[in-house]
Amino acid sequence: MSRALAAVALAGFLAAVGCNTKSGTPSSGQSGGHDHDHDRAGMMLEEAGPYHAGLTAHLSEKEGNELDMVFEMVGKDPKPVPLPLTEIVAKAKREGDPKEYDLKFTPDDPKERKDDPPGKCSRFTVKVPWMRPDDKLTVTATVEIEKKPRDLVWKGFVPKKYAHEHD
Repeated sequence: MSRALAAVALAGFLAAVGCNTKSGTPSSGQSGGHDHDHDRAGMMLEEAGPYHAGLTAHLSEKEGNELDMVFEMVGKDPKPVPLPLTEIVAKAKREGDPKEYDLKFTPDDPKERKDDPPGKCSRFTVKVPWMRPDDKLTVTATVEIEKKPRDLVWKGFVPKKYAHEHD
């Protein structure tokens, strides 16, 4: 399945599922927080102010492993949210590994984000050749959204659990 088809399938699933409430799942505590599932199939979600920031993995022996960060509206019909960002600097820590890895997410291929206007991006990607499918990662980033810094933390991210494509 191509990355574009996988993205369309994921978007369709997310539109169908929406922002479902899941009892016992606390919000991240950031402003604008709400109580719902942050562990949807194919993407681990974190609150990013009025939006969700999703983290997903692309696992490929041919192309190399990647992490993708996607911004979307919160609600029953989550649509991509293009932000005026050219890059997102993040850190990744792998459980059992003392090293902290620097990540620089850049705008994904325009075919993966067809509705983004010029100068804005809803989907960012970074190559992570050191990442293995069974790793347990903590990925952190601070992103400015609506003129406010938003601290994002994806803890316990297992790439194979949140992978949108394998080969």
